[in-house]
Amino acid sequence: MRYATSSKIAFTLLAGLLLASCASMRAAPPVKPDLPPVPTHIKNCFASTVALPKEDEWNNAKVAEVIARLRQSELAKTRCGRQLIAYYEDLRRGLAQEKG
Repeated sequence: MRYATSSKIAFTLLAGLLLASCASMRAAPPVKPDLPPVPTHIKNCFASTVALPKEDEWNNAKVAEVIARLRQSELAKTRCGRQLIAYYEDLRRGLAQEKG
């Protein structure tokens, strides 16, 4: 019987300590990253599109012209994407240096 009472006391003390430590712990404040906006030239680059001719204007020459413009647009978008990746990597390096 004495053993049961000691166990109850030990359990009660342990539970009290655990609950007290949980109550004193505070959640970390939410992280609000202060990121700069994406540069305007990158936004503008991705915003451009290739205009298509009207439905009744399609012919072999127009098809070739549209394909050429689409290819130019694809190359431009690839350059934009590379610039965006470089921007992100620079930003990431800067944030890592601030932490370190």
